[in-house]
Amino acid sequence: ARTPPSKDWLFPVSPKAKNANSRVGGATPAMRQYLDTKRQNPDSILFFRMGDFYEMFYEDALTASRALDLTLTSRAKDN
Repeated sequence: ARTPPSKDWLFPVSPKAKNANSRVGGATPAMRQYLDTKRQNPDSILFFRMGDFYEMFYEDALTASRALDLTLTSRAKDN
């Protein structure tokens, strides 16, 4: 039996992240799915599968990078 991970390292989720669904305008179907799931689970960090990788977005990415000492990466936006 696996022991669930401790939540001691979790940071509180900001109100900005809890209102992530307000950014839906112009979002891809995958991002809309992510935002809908985030709205339903505002106090959770979501790992969202994108192909062969798992990604985190917005406040989730910032929180996880601090808690797990991960390098934060980004994608360039096409203008």
